[in-house]
Amino acid sequence: MKRVLLFCSITLMCMSVSAQKTFRQRVDSTLTKLRRNTADTNYVVRPQGDWTLRVLASNSGARTRTKGNGRKEFFTTDVEADAKSTLSLSVNYRGLSASVALNPAKMFGNYRDFELNLNAYGNRFGIDYIYQSASTFTGQLEAPSGDITIESGMVEQRSLTVNSYFVFNHRRFSFPAAFSQSYLQRRSAGSLFIGASYHGGSLLINNPEPTGEDISRIRTNHAGIGLGYAYNFVPGKRWLIHLSAQPSWVLWSRNTIEYMDGDSDRFRSGNELLFVVRSAVIHYFARRYFAGLTFVYNYSQIGEEENLRVTSSKWRARMIVGVRL
Repeated sequence: MKRVLLFCSITLMCMSVSAQKTFRQRVDSTLTKLRRNTADTNYVVRPQGDWTLRVLASNSGARTRTKGNGRKEFFTTDVEADAKSTLSLSVNYRGLSASVALNPAKMFGNYRDFELNLNAYGNRFGIDYIYQSASTFTGQLEAPSGDITIESGMVEQRSLTVNSYFVFNHRRFSFPAAFSQSYLQRRSAGSLFIGASYHGGSLLINNPEPTGEDISRIRTNHAGIGLGYAYNFVPGKRWLIHLSAQPSWVLWSRNTIEYMDGDSDRFRSGNELLFVVRSAVIHYFARRYFAGLTFVYNYSQIGEEENLRVTSSKWRARMIVGVRL
């Protein structure tokens, strides 16, 4: 009986090892197909090695400005949220990646806002998804009746920004070479690209001494498409410098002002603008190591000063150190 049990145990172990090996072979086969390089290898290639490890230190911030009348006097505001700093580790296996981020200030209770960044960069398609919920805005309100210092908690904002792109010269130009390092740009190249952008926000004003005429909330939503240009400059074999700009023409918008007495008004769109700028500098050490800096800046403008104009900006700077195995 013992021999039978031993034989069954060994058989099951062999079957398990065989199944794991078969599963890994299938995964590797699928990833090989997904990683198939359709680019011009004189310009864009996959790096050697199956694994890429990256340590990323990020810093981001947001600023919102308003100018207009509402129902009362002319006013302007300029507020800025506390900057967010995170440290994260990213692991990439043959094009599939996962990461975990740590915010030291959040752990010690010194950062009360919430921010989510999702990025997917491909040679043809790519998308940025940025959501922020912040109540740490501080700044100044200026009006003929007197200026007011805006302290943390008086203004709360929830915003969502989405940018996507399609690259025309994807065989010779690579966005991920600059931002995810999953490709290598061997020669300088640029490309036109089309993009779609959306920005929506809700700005809540917590006035300590409100009246019915005061604004309680400003809601903005606008989306558009645009034509941008990007360029990867390769000065030698160890450097990559990226710069791109994507302006968008707004095709749809919906914007409202809500007051303390419960009423609301639509305000005119005016000269609307959605704009995103990306830049990066990457340096390679030998064949396995690299380090660099990336920067992404989003800007939106909506409304008219005669009624109400709202401008918002969001930026993220990131320092990267990585190794390929």
